[in-house]
Amino acid sequence: MYKSFVFIFAFFLTIAAYAQPKIEIEGGTTFDWGKSNPAKSPLKTTIKIKNVGNEILKIKEVKPGCGCTNAPLDKYDIQPNDFASMEVSLNITSYTGDITKSIRISSNDPQNGDTYVFLKTNVFRPLIAEPSVYLGKSIININEEVTFEFKLKNQTDKPIKILSYDISPEEAVSSIMKNEIVAPNSSKAFTIKATSKTVGRLNGQLKIHTDIKDVPDMTIYFYGNVVTDEGNRIPR
Repeated sequence: MYKSFVFIFAFFLTIAAYAQPKIEIEGGTTFDWGKSNPAKSPLKTTIKIKNVGNEILKIKEVKPGCGCTNAPLDKYDIQPNDFASMEVSLNITSYTGDITKSIRISSNDPQNGDTYVFLKTNVFRPLIAEPSVYLGKSIININEEVTFEFKLKNQTDKPIKILSYDISPEEAVSSIMKNEIVAPNSSKAFTIKATSKTVGRLNGQLKIHTDIKDVPDMTIYFYGNVVTDEGNRIPR
């Protein structure tokens, strides 16, 4: 009797060990769009989540790594040898260059409770700002003119014309000239000059309008903490 009980227990234990859901991402866990155009944002694709096990695969949560990514599923319970479709969209309007984003998929797969899918692309812009579109100063003295320096780099083999620009606050100015040309595959240096008359935070924007067809506008942000003396520094 005892031997029979042990045999039956071992039999069901063996069945339980082999009766498991198993997650698999069709095509692998990395999806790469290659070079992309920000004018085509958001980028979209469909990723299939397969159950290659022999028990129901239950998706507990799908969590994108940032707010720029959406990844709704068409179903959360996946039968053996079936799949769910994840409709992925990635907003790239604020990105430049190589980016990688992730999506965490939590399931009842005993071997892979959390599975990560990685989304990659290279966001190409014909005109970029160097060192960045964000130009900051830690401390700015009140009523003192401060200069922000940057370069515009033309990454194409054709000239790019700067048609005009808008700047705020109104008292700020840029060295950019109307109809200025940035030559192919080259950079050109410019400045922004601003004077703050009140203590607090300077937040400025330079919006550049060009003759680029797909992405004609570029915005450069300049900022800093405006102080009167050492005792009135604004916390960073």
